[in-house]
Amino acid sequence: MISELNPGCGGPCEELKVTTFYLRAEGPNDTLHYLWDFYKKPSILLAITSPSAKLQIDWLAYLIGQPKSINFTEEPEYTFGISIEK
Repeated sequence: MISELNPGCGGPCEELKVTTFYLRAEGPNDTLHYLWDFYKKPSILLAITSPSAKLQIDWLAYLIGQPKSINFTEEPEYTFGISIEK
């Protein structure tokens, strides 16, 4: 298992106090990706991909709310997400 806080973000996330936790669990046939985000609206993303797929976040686009700012290098087999609003 591999875990990261704000993977690949650096300065912008520190300045804005962003908390995005990423957990990658690699298996022999697939990889589970868990992304917990607490910036603005609390959200959870779960994806199942091939073992070689990697998470990609365009942080500048994400931080201003642009769609499709979170992707994978390969099409996921399954995805599930939920966002909590007040």
